[in-house]
Amino acid sequence: MWTTPSAPGSPAPHREWANPYPNRLAHETSLHPRRHARNAVDWWPWSDAAFEEARRRGVPVLLSVGYWWQ
Repeated sequence: MWTTPSAPGSPAPHREWANPYPNRLAHETSLHPRRHARNAVDWWPWSDAAFEEARRRGVPVLLSVGYWWQ
């Protein structure tokens, strides 16, 4: 399902994939990670388990750094 989020002050809306099945970020306490809980990417929160899984699978860790202010 495609959605077009509208952010206040945004010059133009963008299309974003809205996954109907939330990933591991759905239960985070911070707003920024929760906003990505329905991305098509299977994001993991920063944790030992995330790094252990990457080591086990032999894959790199993709780090997404974001910020939120009001």
